[in-house]
Amino acid sequence: MDGFFEAPMLDRVRVLELADRRVANPWFYPAAREKGVRHLPDIRHKAAVTFLDVVVFNGKIASRDLFHGLVHATQVKVLGIAEFTELFVRGFLRARSYFLVPLKAHAFALDARFASNPLDRFSVEKEIDAWRLDGRY
Repeated sequence: MDGFFEAPMLDRVRVLELADRRVANPWFYPAAREKGVRHLPDIRHKAAVTFLDVVVFNGKIASRDLFHGLVHATQVKVLGIAEFTELFVRGFLRARSYFLVPLKAHAFALDARFASNPLDRFSVEKEIDAWRLDGRY
């Protein structure tokens, strides 16, 4: 992941690969569904979940999934927890789809770019800064 992420970020992020278990859906899902919130992702079926600076895998670690998790950890670092959370929640409520939240869409675009040519290095932090400055989140 060198060349895509700054060394201090790579040193700070921790990775956990689960065996014989999966990350459970959050405690608030039933209440959110009762209030009409739809299209919540089923965390148990995701390859990985990022919790600030910890990426937890529901199985074997794949490089593209690791990259995606590191993008989210970098978004949290660049934006801060409060701004990241606000942008994520507002984006979800506006798009009504987890996958169309701008923070997610950007992470998917960056991981697709990585997967298409892992040797073509680019700064994820600069990409996040550019989206932030352009108001794309």
